[in-house]
Amino acid sequence: PFLSAQIIFLFLLKNTPMTAFFQNPISEQWAMGQSVAKGIYHLSLIYSFLVLIFIFNAMCFVPIGHLVTKLMSHTDSLRAYGYNLIGSIVGVILFTLLSFFWTPPIIWLSVGFILYLFFAYFSNLPKTLSTFSFLLTVILISATDKADLKNQEFYSPYQNISVEHNSSLGSPITIKSSHIWFQTPLDLSTEFLQQRNALTKEWFNFYNFPFQISNKKPEKIMIVGSGSGNDVAAALRNNIKEIDAVEIDPVIGKLGMQFHPEKPYSANNVNFIINDARNAIKYANEKYDLILYSVLDSHSNLSGKGGIRLDSFVYTEESFKEAKDKLNPNGYLVLSFAISTQELGIKIFKMLEKAFNGKKPIVLAASQEIDTFVDQKYIFVISENLNQFTEIEKTKFNKTDIFANNEISKSIDVSTDDWPFFYMVKKVYPI
Repeated sequence: PFLSAQIIFLFLLKNTPMTAFFQNPISEQWAMGQSVAKGIYHLSLIYSFLVLIFIFNAMCFVPIGHLVTKLMSHTDSLRAYGYNLIGSIVGVILFTLLSFFWTPPIIWLSVGFILYLFFAYFSNLPKTLSTFSFLLTVILISATDKADLKNQEFYSPYQNISVEHNSSLGSPITIKSSHIWFQTPLDLSTEFLQQRNALTKEWFNFYNFPFQISNKKPEKIMIVGSGSGNDVAAALRNNIKEIDAVEIDPVIGKLGMQFHPEKPYSANNVNFIINDARNAIKYANEKYDLILYSVLDSHSNLSGKGGIRLDSFVYTEESFKEAKDKLNPNGYLVLSFAISTQELGIKIFKMLEKAFNGKKPIVLAASQEIDTFVDQKYIFVISENLNQFTEIEKTKFNKTDIFANNEISKSIDVSTDDWPFFYMVKKVYPI
């Protein structure tokens, strides 16, 4: 009953405007899709909410804790503790399997409830109120399920993915991660589609950029964060011979295979890899002419208010050094990122500079505003041989030095494997 009460409360709260007030209370940690809470009243509201959820969770665990203690008292303490640990490991394995098969929360709750019923039956525990609570939760969530012909929802091993089916030309679906826009698979296969409107022109120039800047076109490349396949499609349009495309989320990858209009993942020269970007680069057996980080960011924290995200260990000094080691002598790295604060851009600049032994990356902005910071996509280009980028001036992007500010950079700590908090500016304990 306690668990059902909490789930129903949060589920109903999710569909109200109140969720806009429960923003990120940690001002030192930038969080995608959340503004930072400010002011005593706002912070009081958020922390009261967190305390309430903590108490709810504690109440759920108190009867379980009492029951475990009672059962453990019937046998040797060390042996009982061993059984307890085995139970924990089995629970982790079970949930991992459920995540692997993309099951939704109703399945997780149902499996847990069935196990409880078996236990309650053999232990002569009360079942009526628990059964009623479980059925009430399932009915409520099922009755308000928004999945229909136009909208679908998937639970990947990493996050909640929602898909909206479009009727607009060139974009059959829109993909959202944790209900924040993630990507739209675009058909840019012809000049007409590329020049259709200002937005398609912008995306065509963006995806085309990495393959047009060097005086020698790359032949073997790796794309990390390949998503639904827009970058892969651009590489194919530029006649790249060998493409390793890495995407961590199997749901997003499958959506790209099914719905991308240009079918880039079906090409014979594309090797599609479901893996973490860091792992794929570190253990690659070959070297590349280009490693492309394509707006690779995680929309989800690994825990509700934690600082670690799926992409935390991709953006560290050591990670970029590993990428540098996988480049051919004239190979280059292109990293694009939607940067919301100047400090984040400076962190990327400093990490790339350190990884490439003091070489300063070339930074380009999409807009004409290059003297002051603007919240937008920026592209970083780095190589041991910066003289090869003879074609970079011909692109639609503009060079900027806003992240080469030595005064500001002195107060900014780069991310390392020992401190992988890319979205924090300094090594501090959050207030």
